[in-house]
Formats: sequence, structure tokens, C-alpha cells
Amino acid sequence: MIGAVALELNAAVLEHARLCETAPDDAAGVVQAAERIRRLVVAYGEAVSAGSGWGNPLAGVVPAAPGDGAPGEDPRDLGTENEPDGPTWFSIVENHALHVHDADAVIALARQRTGTEPGGLEEALIALCGQDGWRPEQYPGGIVELDRRSNDVCRG
Repeated sequence: MIGAVALELNAAVLEHARLCETAPDDAAGVVQAAERIRRLVVAYGEAVSAGSGWGNPLAGVVPAAPGDGAPGEDPRDLGTENEPDGPTWFSIVENHALHVHDADAVIALARQRTGTEPGGLEEALIALCGQDGWRPEQYPGGIVELDRRSNDVCRG
């Protein structure tokens, strides 16, 4: 069981790397791949614990190299040294973890707001995010509850 989860985690990391290299502008795909890695890191720790009694070896991993988010560094401080004259390209990815309380209502809301028929809950959520910039607190009846939000920025 541990090995199977490790293989799945490895595949998720490779998929994330592929997306970052071949489709870096596909923010939704990159974020989904990153979330899959996060879920599998937890699953790997659970498998290790259940199968061997050991803890998750990835739970406390913190990058230590300068510029890689080492403790005390602010990843938002991108600096301005040696920037060329002219615009600088940035990608800002916002990540949302949420609870869907009424999938049918979310799909209906996406249909109503976009005028298209979503192919399922995931497509409905993506359509709503694209349509309103993702403001689930404004959705009627508490159909979606935001659990947590995080941001990542990349300068190119």
C-alpha cells in the first residue's frame, strides 16, 4: 500500500512538472496538479503510518535554500534589482479549498450565470470562478463554503 501511494505521488509530481514546462499559462491545470500533490503527500503519510507506524517523512519539509521560501524570507518580496526597462510579466495563482454543500445548486447557478451547460460540478465551479473572479460568499443559500485561500506569485 505504501509503495502504491508513493508511485501515485511520483506520477503527480511528474505531471505537475510537465504542466509547468509545457503549459505554464494553464493556471487551472497547474493549480489542480499542485493540489493533487498536496492531497497525495497527506495520503502517503497516512499509508506510511498505517503500514509501518512511522510518521509522514514529508510533513515537515521546508525549503532551506535562499530564494526557495526559507524561513524568514518573504516570498512576496520579489525585489526590483536588475529589472529591464519596460513591463515585467507576473503570474498570480489563487488557490481555493472549499466545501460544496449543494452540487445541484452550484451547477444550476453556473448554468444561470454563464448561459452554458456545465459538464459536472468541477466544470461548474471553474465556470463560476471565471465568471465572477470567485466570490463564493455571494452565492445564495450557502451552497459553497470557503475553507481556505492561498496565493502564489511567479515572475517571468
